Amino acid sequence: MNRLTTMALIILGSCAQLAPAQFIVNPANGHRYTMTSSSGNLYTVRAEAAALGGHLVAINDAAENAWVVANFQGAGPSVWIGLSDEVTEGVFLWDSGEPFNYANWGLNEPNNYGGNEDFVEMTISVAVPGTWNDLDYAHNRRGIVEIPPTWLPGSGEDFVLATGINS
Repeated sequence: MNRLTTMALIILGSCAQLAPAQFIVNPANGHRYTMTSSSGNLYTVRAEAAALGGHLVAINDAAENAWVVANFQGAGPSVWIGLSDEVTEGVFLWDSGEPFNYANWGLNEPNNYGGNEDFVEMTISVAVPGTWNDLDYAHNRRGIVEIPPTWLPGSGEDFVLATGINS
């Protein structure tokens, strides 16, 4: 069996594991997005995102924020995104490791209400859609999963692997 055939089988096998998730590609960045299969606390949806080969969404500009809101209207009133200040209060970091250089906080947010709001939700269909709120990990929300392309030009690969699954 040649390398390309072997990789195709790996991809097909990986895709079969991901079949329940419906992915939407953002044409602006080529990343794929989906919702978690159900609601859960922050740690539950983070684990599902990782199992799908991605992370909770990192929103890098107003266009991506608007795209997520427009494409995930059915996700519920609000969803988990991959932003937190769980390491150092007031220092927000994306789960993906991307730089934090865009925010769309709701009025008077983040406020760390009660002293334990370290994670971030985005409103989808309540108040002002697309605004962000900090809250504690225990709330049940669906999460928006982002899976970046894993193939890079010049990497020496024979194909584009867009599943986010290790080859």
